Amino acid sequence: LFEKPAFKACVVSGMLLAEDGKKMSKSLKNYPDPWDMLNKYGADVVRLYMLNSGAIRADELKFAESGLQETIRGIFIPLWNVLSFFTTYAEIDNWQPPEVAPKLENPLDQWIMSRLHHLAFEVETQMEQFDLNKSVAPFVGFIDMLTNWYVRRSRRRFWKSGDGDDKTAAYHTLYTVLFELSKITAPFIPFLSEAIYQILKTASESTTAPDSVHLCLFPTADEAFINKDLEEEMDLVLKAVNMGRAIRARQQLKIRQPLASVTLVTKNKAAQGVLEVMADLITDELNVKEVKISHNEEELVHLSAKPNLKLLGPKLGKKLGKIKPMIEAFTSAQIVAIQNGGSETLELEGESFEIGLEELFLERSEREGIITMSEGDLTLAIDAHLTQALLDEGLAREFVNKVQQTRKDKDLDVSDRIHVEVFAAAKVTDVLKAAQAYIAKETLCDKISFETEEGDDFTTWDLNGQACSFRLFIAV
Repeated sequence: LFEKPAFKACVVSGMLLAEDGKKMSKSLKNYPDPWDMLNKYGADVVRLYMLNSGAIRADELKFAESGLQETIRGIFIPLWNVLSFFTTYAEIDNWQPPEVAPKLENPLDQWIMSRLHHLAFEVETQMEQFDLNKSVAPFVGFIDMLTNWYVRRSRRRFWKSGDGDDKTAAYHTLYTVLFELSKITAPFIPFLSEAIYQILKTASESTTAPDSVHLCLFPTADEAFINKDLEEEMDLVLKAVNMGRAIRARQQLKIRQPLASVTLVTKNKAAQGVLEVMADLITDELNVKEVKISHNEEELVHLSAKPNLKLLGPKLGKKLGKIKPMIEAFTSAQIVAIQNGGSETLELEGESFEIGLEELFLERSEREGIITMSEGDLTLAIDAHLTQALLDEGLAREFVNKVQQTRKDKDLDVSDRIHVEVFAAAKVTDVLKAAQAYIAKETLCDKISFETEEGDDFTTWDLNGQACSFRLFIAV
């Protein structure tokens, strides 16, 4: 009895508290009852909320209904929307999984498959360590990448007509990812995982799959699919995109408003190569006309320097007061040279002082019309100057958005062709007429007519400050 440990592993959870930090008690009002939450949100949501919290690390958890709501909004709804997206288009195209998997040549397919097998390895490794919190975190992050990057960037591949190789590969990739993901998530969200598995199993003609996801073996990572270099490259692109989105949000520049250009600055030559290859993804995602790659930050911002007093004080002593204005007078060219590994020699009272990068604090001020953000060794700059052509294109994109929203409100099928009748001021009408081909393609509109009077059943929308009324109906 005393020669062996009493147990091999011990899993401990933290104290479950009310939202205000006090102990839960049914006798006290305004405290959420976990049993009521189970009935309201379902066992999967409550389970995942708690597994993805500090409670599973033996920390205290302030149980809040808002946490359950965020779990649904951030994980369950997006995952179900991806499944709905896949099944909708698979039904339209009558697609079924092929007996022989197609070759994956699109970088997006290769990337998400690499992430999937990486995910299987991460989750299994953490489960073997009985670390449930670290088992959950990877697939929560994976769902975000699947919905907000892979599907977003692949939508047009499913929309296009015909059955080309790229479209077939996109279907097979998304089917495989969802099917295998249901197995990975089964121990944590068993009911949703089973629902996804059954839907995808029914869509397949294969009869070899087990009757339930809970009868399946846990997926084994295949190193042949794991491409760490591609994952790192896509992470860099995602970093650039997230920085661009942050700038847009900060400056209140709608993503539907096209911009002239974005410039990415890095001295890392490997990163420059990746960004050049992936420029089309960045162009589409940030809605800019051009992506420029540079290694010279001076083109975007004014650089200035101030002395690092903590380091230069002991080095210069009383001479610091006279050296300080000399450092602040450094030109951008001098600062760039120091950034590139050089140094600047200053002469004072017959003595020479060599100033290096670590002895400076660098400040950046944006040039007019340029908005920048820096993170690590990457600087991103957006040209925020809006020409009339860009404003017109932004208005057309807003109109497309409102038509698509109306299609959704009317519960139209994604394949329904429509007619649109428009009433607007001459300025808006001229812009929409010029963009008819684009509008028709994006909204499946067979005909756009411009009316001289507004009908009773027209809906009025605000298109970037311009009023526009329209109605739509299914084309006959």
